[in-house]
Amino acid sequence: MAPVLSLPKTCLDRVREAVSLAVVSIWELDEFSGKKISCRSGFIWYHSSGLCIAVTLRKGLDVKRKILARFENGQCFEGFLSFGGDNSNLAAIILANDFSFEPKSVPLCNDQVRPGQDVVHMGFFDETNPELNFSSGTIALVGHNTIINNEEFTRFVHCCSEKLHLLGGPVFSLKGEVVGVNYSKKDKKNLYFALDCKQLAKEIKLLFGENGEYVNDMVKLARKKKRRTN
Repeated sequence: MAPVLSLPKTCLDRVREAVSLAVVSIWELDEFSGKKISCRSGFIWYHSSGLCIAVTLRKGLDVKRKILARFENGQCFEGFLSFGGDNSNLAAIILANDFSFEPKSVPLCNDQVRPGQDVVHMGFFDETNPELNFSSGTIALVGHNTIINNEEFTRFVHCCSEKLHLLGGPVFSLKGEVVGVNYSKKDKKNLYFALDCKQLAKEIKLLFGENGEYVNDMVKLARKKKRRTN
């Protein structure tokens, strides 16, 4: 599907090529109707042989539901949801499969975004079609503080396509680095609020542990569940 453009297509295609195997659309299935719910996007934070971990926004997800992730190449896998340290606004989806391709992980940017900076984001058009699409926009406001669950965190605001569902999706710099994660949209406006680099690094530590100590537990649990389903 053709991308939604504000940047030149050649520039957007370059970022898309760099991250295409590092982004996923994510949804849960309603146990009664089988319909897709809690639809969102995410990015691959970690991968090794036969396993990768995607990160997305935690809000609205339920560990009791079946969760699936679809790569841009169309391949879809059932995952295992974990909230890690249980204090993060992010969630991890562990995908333990014999992939016929090699998923990529993407680096987190160390630098804060600036007003007027061009960014690339990804999402999908509607909940009936989880095909990923890429778009681009511009940073409008940075260093803005807000309160969620009685915790203060920093965010930025960026303009983006109203056509795409961007909840939980990563925001990329033109270097293909993750500079934020979308968590809410201003009603009837093409403005999204995203966790910034500083906050994202904090949330990653809450999710996976200060030194990544929760990762092994997540991997063991996912592989144990996978053996049960085989």
